[in-house]
Formats: sequence, structure tokens, C-alpha cells
Amino acid sequence: MTKFFKHIITACIICLITLLHTSHLLAANITLSWNAPTTNADGTTLTDLSGYKIYYGTESYFYSDSVTVGNVTTYQLANLTEGQTYYFTVTAIDTSGNESGYSNQSSALISLPSPDPAPEIDITDSVTPVDDLKIPFGDITEFNSSDKTVTINNKGNADLVVANIIKSGSVTTPFTIHNDNCSMHSIVPLDTCSFIVRFSPTSTNSFTDTINITSNDADEATITVAVNGTGLSSDSNNPPSEPELVSPKNKGKANGSDKGNKTGFKWKKSSDPDGDTITYELTVCEDPDLTTGCITETKVASAAIPGIYYAGINSVSTGFLLFGIVFTMPFNRKGRKRGHLIIVTIAMAGMLFLASCGRNGGIGEGVTSSNGSVQLDEVSQMVSGLNSGNTYYWQVVANDGKGGESYSPIWTFETE
Repeated sequence: MTKFFKHIITACIICLITLLHTSHLLAANITLSWNAPTTNADGTTLTDLSGYKIYYGTESYFYSDSVTVGNVTTYQLANLTEGQTYYFTVTAIDTSGNESGYSNQSSALISLPSPDPAPEIDITDSVTPVDDLKIPFGDITEFNSSDKTVTINNKGNADLVVANIIKSGSVTTPFTIHNDNCSMHSIVPLDTCSFIVRFSPTSTNSFTDTINITSNDADEATITVAVNGTGLSSDSNNPPSEPELVSPKNKGKANGSDKGNKTGFKWKKSSDPDGDTITYELTVCEDPDLTTGCITETKVASAAIPGIYYAGINSVSTGFLLFGIVFTMPFNRKGRKRGHLIIVTIAMAGMLFLASCGRNGGIGEGVTSSNGSVQLDEVSQMVSGLNSGNTYYWQVVANDGKGGESYSPIWTFETE
């Protein structure tokens, strides 16, 4: 009875065991330490302590594993999972096999192993996005240049050694490297170096190249940066002005071709700042996207000269001409000087020209305007194949033959 009671008391005393600390020896190992009990509850010396049992697991107060150890106050647990938090407690065992309750709980995070020192290369440039290893220079006029900066950053914990930076493309491509303070240099951790890539086109063309950066980064020994750009002519081309549609009116009516009539289209000429000859492409379709049932006509015309009109000859003009002839006849019968006849004839010719301006009957490319004049600043085109009772959409594109073009708005009309 006394012995049993003593062990109960001993168990309670052992409950006061304290887990003093945890210390890391290896990444997946941990050492536990605790204080051993020395007395029983009645104050007598504890003499029958035989060892301890360590309980541990990854959930607080729920221990999935245990290990029995001898009469020691430190023990190293091995094969624990790195990056995982573990919870620990200890019990005492006497020579009769009696086990105390749990000590206080202690916990520890099993650290990940420290990586070996190594460099880590990181490359950015001055063009957004800065980290895509691409440098687009865009359009640069020939015999001009553009500079972009490339920065190398060492994000590792050992020196980064950069070899010679070279471009892999042809030596004739207009990309060159300048202000290079990276090649054959060591970059300490968290430090940077930089160099400049220059694009200097001497011809009109699209160019591509690559810049190879080699270092002692074992994960990325060679990194390639792609560069591209376009050289534009120093004699830059200007596109023509936008064609201005005249007829058929937008949302208006026009004759259908199935009645034996061609459908006429008119638009204002475009002007070209460079004086280039303009080609017009007229497109008539059955849908507003200009993709279905389309008819396309091409017409070449020189740049517009606004305000100039062709003279026409019609019935009114003919009347003035006859009047001039009759008016000059008396001078012939009376034998007046030929000079008088010439003067009067010139006057009649002037009247003829003024009368004919603004009348029907144009000569050349101009078309008849609403007041009957034939204007050089308009272009006309007849189109066959448009059915009556349909809705059509039309547009004119002006092209200067040198890559410059402009588009009119899209108008719609119905055929009758």
C-alpha cells in the first residue's frame, strides 16, 4: 500500500519536469533537454527513476510518435520534416514501469537547410515590361540612333562573374554594345552592373538580333536578350488625305444595275502632301464590315487641284459662238481692217469661255457637280452588278503607292 502510494506521488512530482529548450544540430534533427525530478512528494529522495519517454507530433497536444530513452536529460530526435512545426512533451518512468503524466509542452519549427552560397543572375532593361528579356526599339529614322540600358543584378549570396557580353547576330546588323561595365567583372551579392544596347539603322528595313550574357550562375549559365527595330527612310512618306464621299448619299437611294443602268459613285479627290500619284480603291459590299458580296474597282488619279474647272461646250455656248460670227460679219463686208475682226473674235471667245464655265459637258476626269460644273477635285466610277431593292455599303481607300493610305467613312444606300 505504501509502495503504490509512493509511486503515485512520484508520478505527480515527475509531472513538474520542464522542457528547458530545443536546439538545432542538423536541418532535420532536434535536441531536447529537460530537468530531472529529485524528490518524492514526501520529501524523500527519488531513487528508483529508470528513464524517460518523449512524445511528439505535428499537432498541439496530439502526439503521433514516441520514443523511450534512458536515464538522461537530453536526447536528439532525427528524421524530422524540414519546414514543419513539431510539439514535444516528456514523461518519467521508474524501475517498476510506472509512468508519470506529461510534462509541459514545447514546440519548435524544423528549419530548412541553408543553401550553399551561389550567385543568382537577374536581368532587366529600360523598356516596359522590364523583365521579359526583349528590347523593342520601334521605328528609328535611318542615320539616327536609340539607346536602351540593360542592368544585371546579383540576387544570390556569392559573387556573380560575367563573361564577355556579345551579340550573336551578323556584325552588319545595326545593334552595338556600349558603356559595358559588366563583361569580365565580378558582381558582389545585391550589387548591379549595366551596359547600353544601341540601334543605329543605316537603311530602311526591319532588324533583329540577340545579346548573349554568360555567367557562373549554375541555373542560368547563358541568358539571351532579344532586340529588334525598324529603320525608316529619312525622306519620310506622308499619306494622302481622307477621301470625302459625295454620292450615293449616305442612307440615300441609287439605281440598281439590273435595270440596265450602272450605279455611279463620286468622291472628292484626296490631296497628297508629297505630290504622289493616288490610286483609289472603291469597295461596294452587302455588309457593313465590307466582307460579303463585294465589288472592288480601282482608279488612278493625280492629286486634287481644288477650285479648277474644265470648260464645256453646250447649246448655250454654241449660241454665243453664232452670235459672235454674225456680229463680226459687217466688218468683213465693209472691208474693215483684219485687226478689228481679230479683236472682236477674241472678245467673243472670252464670252464663250465664261458662258461655258458652269455648264454641262466636261472634258477629262472631272464630274458634273450639282450646279452643272465639271470639277477636277472629284472622281467618279461606274459600277455594274448591283441589284435593285438591296442595301449596300461603300468605302474608298486612297493609296499613294509608297505605303501611305487613308480610308473614307463607310456609307450605306439602297438601290431602286
